[in-house]
Amino acid sequence: MTGLPLNIDWQQIVLHLFNFVILSTGLYILLYKPVKDFMNKREEHYRAMDEAAKEAGDKARAAKEEYESKLASAEEEISQMKKAATQRAKEASDITLANAQTQAAGIIAEAKSLAESERERILSNAKDEVVFLAGEATAKIMDSQKDVYENFARSVQH
Repeated sequence: MTGLPLNIDWQQIVLHLFNFVILSTGLYILLYKPVKDFMNKREEHYRAMDEAAKEAGDKARAAKEEYESKLASAEEEISQMKKAATQRAKEASDITLANAQTQAAGIIAEAKSLAESERERILSNAKDEVVFLAGEATAKIMDSQKDVYENFARSVQH
């Protein structure tokens, strides 16, 4: 006892603050920083995937525009032919365009579905990894702090 008011032991307060600083630093180094780095890498990965998907979409739009321009020129040539031949070519081009749009919609829907399932799988794996790493880090911290607490308990008993 130091005789201070309210039984304040400054040495104990300083020791607790020191332990808190060690714990905070350890948690930052072992948990926060690796998880933050991991999340940044994942974000960059998804950003790259998004850019690749946009490029694929641009290529598909360019192909569609090229197809539509060729279709327009074909319609000009067909308009010079007989009325019956014009009607048959128009019907065939409409069917082809509808099929292409149906296929394009199916491909886009399938790609979105695959991307979403991959995203869910990756998020699930990431959550599992974070929980596992947090558990390991906590166990290591507790093991490393065990001697400090035992020494502290011995010093308090004496």
